[in-house]
Amino acid sequence: MPITVPQQSQYYFDVNNAYNHPISGCGCTPTSSVSAEVSSSTPSIVAERLMYFHFGSSRISGGTDVVGEAGPSSHAVYTFAEGYTFGNFSEFLTLQNPNSTIESVAITLFADNTILQEMLQIQPYSRSTVNINSLIVPLALAYPTSPIYQAYEVSMDTQAFSTNGGAPATVVAERPLYFNYEGDPGGTDVLGFTGG
Repeated sequence: MPITVPQQSQYYFDVNNAYNHPISGCGCTPTSSVSAEVSSSTPSIVAERLMYFHFGSSRISGGTDVVGEAGPSSHAVYTFAEGYTFGNFSEFLTLQNPNSTIESVAITLFADNTILQEMLQIQPYSRSTVNINSLIVPLALAYPTSPIYQAYEVSMDTQAFSTNGGAPATVVAERPLYFNYEGDPGGTDVLGFTGG
């Protein structure tokens, strides 16, 4: 959807409104799970994503803000040094494929003395969400540690592999985390580290 941003100003785009009122004839199927690619006629813009939420059955309320990755997407590997899945912490990995081909992604989780790897394919121009708790919590329960919280700590990396044999694979990876820590609810979100 084209918009105009005047010089030295900002513009808020309401994603919820766009979902509720899709553009006629877009040839798309809007869903409530979205990712966005923002492009401009000049390279001198900054795009960030503000999100306010009521998450889960306990209705964790809060907001997150993350600056978009400068494009076009050019990274195949992202690293996340910190994550947590114990108690009222819910961690996710979200992946966007901005390309016209399917991308295969290897997700490697580094838990307490354990390495776990999952593979998934992301369809062209789409996004996918991985529930990290669903992978780490069963491991932590099967192999408890002392102190117990260490079994629920996790770091991870993602690596994209091209399936078309031509252009290098690229994805965008970020890590949302929702929590209620000692009665203090909220959330965080961060793009993965890409080096450099």
